[in-house]
Amino acid sequence: MTKARSLSDFIESDGSVTLVDNQKIKVGTGNDLEIYHDGSNSYITESNATGNLFIKGTHIYLQNSSGQDALNLINGNVFLKSGGATKLQTTSTGVSVTGTITASGLVYPSSDGTNGQVLTTDGSGNLSFSTISGYTDSDVETYISNGTATPVFSNTEISGTIKLDGNYPTGTENVALGNGALSNLTSGVRNTAIGEIAGQNITEAGEATLVGRQAGANLTTGNSNTFIGGRAGLTATTGTENTAVGQASLFSMTTGSSNTALGRGALLSNTSASNNTAVGRNSLNANTTGASNTAVGESALVSNTTASNNAAFGQDALTKNTVGHSNTGIGLAALEENTTADANTGIGFKALNKNTTADYNTAVGYSALKVNTTGTQNTVVGALAGDSITTGGNNTIMGFNAGGQFDTGSGNTCFGKEAGMSIAGSNGQNNTAVGVNALRSSHAFFSNTAVGENCLTASTTHGATAYGSNTCSANTTGENNNGFGYFTLNTVTTGSNNVAFGTVAGRYITTGANNVCVGVGSANSLTTGSNNIIIGNGADSDGSSLSGQILLSCASGNTKGTNTGFIQPAGSGGVYQGNNSSSWLTTSDERIKKNIEDNTTGLDVINQIRVRNFEYRTEDEITEVPTSAAIKKEGLQLGVIAQEIETILPEVIKQESTGVKSVNPDNLTWYLVNAVKELSSQVDELKQEIQILKGE
Repeated sequence: MTKARSLSDFIESDGSVTLVDNQKIKVGTGNDLEIYHDGSNSYITESNATGNLFIKGTHIYLQNSSGQDALNLINGNVFLKSGGATKLQTTSTGVSVTGTITASGLVYPSSDGTNGQVLTTDGSGNLSFSTISGYTDSDVETYISNGTATPVFSNTEISGTIKLDGNYPTGTENVALGNGALSNLTSGVRNTAIGEIAGQNITEAGEATLVGRQAGANLTTGNSNTFIGGRAGLTATTGTENTAVGQASLFSMTTGSSNTALGRGALLSNTSASNNTAVGRNSLNANTTGASNTAVGESALVSNTTASNNAAFGQDALTKNTVGHSNTGIGLAALEENTTADANTGIGFKALNKNTTADYNTAVGYSALKVNTTGTQNTVVGALAGDSITTGGNNTIMGFNAGGQFDTGSGNTCFGKEAGMSIAGSNGQNNTAVGVNALRSSHAFFSNTAVGENCLTASTTHGATAYGSNTCSANTTGENNNGFGYFTLNTVTTGSNNVAFGTVAGRYITTGANNVCVGVGSANSLTTGSNNIIIGNGADSDGSSLSGQILLSCASGNTKGTNTGFIQPAGSGGVYQGNNSSSWLTTSDERIKKNIEDNTTGLDVINQIRVRNFEYRTEDEITEVPTSAAIKKEGLQLGVIAQEIETILPEVIKQESTGVKSVNPDNLTWYLVNAVKELSSQVDELKQEIQILKGE
């Protein structure tokens, strides 16, 4: 007897279940589902004839032995494939087939046919492409008009008048499609009307193109109009050469001519005005009688009513303009708030955006003159240039952010990146700034002139003039300073009334005032000293804080100290008067003198003065006073020693701020006069004694 086998007898060591041919896996009470292999083929069988076999899954793939899809069920759709490519697919709306269908009883043509052919059958299931032929134009017209004929179309050109609602318009070369279209036409020619009552009232007008319900419905005799869109050009009557594209465009126009409207509501209210161009939704929407306006962009010139000669390009450009004329706004929201102002030009994003009633402004650049309201006659070029001006007028500004904080100041001229950027307040007037950062931080003051990069960049005062790169660049509250040349008066801060001409002239003056420096590098040691006049290339002060000096030098010389004057020719040259005199005149009028009395100082002091021969020390040999005191003169000299004569006549000695002692010879001259007078008296006495001795 054969022993019964358990399930474990079929399980291999790797967990596989092995059945030999024709051994079956049976499932169900009646063994309804069978899975087996018969030696050649594999089977999944529902053996119960009344039962169904269900295979469920979101995605089900049936493949051949090489793993290529043959049938897919994906998300409820069936894909039949050949060679892996889908040939038939079910969809929610039907079946999509790729390739050629071969059906029993029908034979389809093997080629695509030619243009204009149709698919026909011979009645036996054979399909082919054929060319329609045999009918005349009148047959076609009859068919199109009332549908009574069964036409076979030809390639013959159709001419004459066509109307597709059962009525023929009179005139020639007219086309009408729609109930009431061109229904009153009498003699008009070459009109095309498509849409309910399009061109309904045209009688004699010609060459009109009307597309849309009620398009040009009231047009009568106006020629060459093009209205496309529902109610486009609805009320136009006799106006000519108008073009309207968009619902309700040129809706209210009656007699206006040569208008162009593109966009819904464009030139909606225009009545009799001519030569307007509107492109964009609601552009020139409220215009009634304003002529020769151009609006391009949504809502451009949307509020314009009677004003003429305006041009707006960009969304919301000149959107609030009502009666202001001759304005040009180019850019998003350019001149957006303008209402009644005339002759303004705004080019750039929000250029002149807040301008309302001010005239004759020109703004070119991103946000240029953005918040100007009533300031007039401003000219601004550059991104953010003059973007804070509100009521200031007569300003000319060019450069990125130039005049960026102007508000109410007027009469300013700024050229260069951020030139005059911070001029502000009603006192910020009549300034001129030319160059990058020129007058960049000036606040609320007037009449400054800065020409050159970084000139007067920190100035907060008025009346300063700076020409040259970095001239007066540190000036803060110093007033009426004038610098001409590269880096002149470069570090002056609070010093006022300084004048410097020449490269780096007066460069280090800070708080010193009332100085005049002329020449390249002149007064370069001066900082806090005041009331100096220093002229000459390289001419310099002998100290930083010395005042009251005058130096005229062509030898890069130095001053002689506070309250001194010095003229220095080159080398050992002399100084000459025009009259070739060796002395200078002195004022000596009795009418300006008082306490007049005789002076008797004379021979006794003159006799004590020692006249010396000497030589001047060189700079290297001077140790007790500044080396700038050196006298550049060689050879044996004749004169006095100040320290020696000081013990006799201290009043003729002056010690300068440098410590050097000088001799004023004026008094010596008069003491010599007294000495001569004394000698003369003595000579007279001696003459008398001699005469007595001679017995004369």
